[in-house]
Amino acid sequence: TETASVSVTVNPINDAPAVTNVITAVSEEGLTGGIQDTTGNVAGADTTNAVSVSGSIATDPDSTLTVTLTAPSVPLTSGGVAIAWSGTGTAASPLIGSAGSVEVLRASVNSSGTYTITLSQPVDHAAGNGENVRTLTFGVSASDGVAASATGTITLNIEDDSPTAVASTKTVTLPSVNTNIELILDVSGSMEIGRASCRERVS
Repeated sequence: TETASVSVTVNPINDAPAVTNVITAVSEEGLTGGIQDTTGNVAGADTTNAVSVSGSIATDPDSTLTVTLTAPSVPLTSGGVAIAWSGTGTAASPLIGSAGSVEVLRASVNSSGTYTITLSQPVDHAAGNGENVRTLTFGVSASDGVAASATGTITLNIEDDSPTAVASTKTVTLPSVNTNIELILDVSGSMEIGRASCRERVS
């Protein structure tokens, strides 16, 4: 019996990262003082009461990912104050939208490709349209350091909250007040009106 040795060289092939496009939602009804209901003026305007949402956006079977986010390009305000963005969207540097010094929205993606978005203050919606939806789009870029980066988007629907009018009865008790009333009696007949049969006197 003869034997032979064969050398086999295995060259691993790197798998590129993959990014999916995600549509998700948070609601201002979940903020402190919010009114939780199931009413919206347009379809899809009230699907959740949550202020934070998480899910998978990127995958790579053989590498650790670095995923970054880009801020929405649409102008956004909170309480009339313009929202400015900072950070890259990684776990170490979350993408944060602030109105002045007040944080309004925070978004990040970890090395496993899991995103988390948290709303901490309401954003301004279209006026005079009841509970409606403000839609933002975040850009997503995932890299494993070897293959070309994969890109996608997170579309975030921010559901509005609106006040509810209710019937209200208020009982007010007024304090007593001492009042002097002066009466003048006319017995002269000067208040006579018309004929004798239609006289009006105070006697």
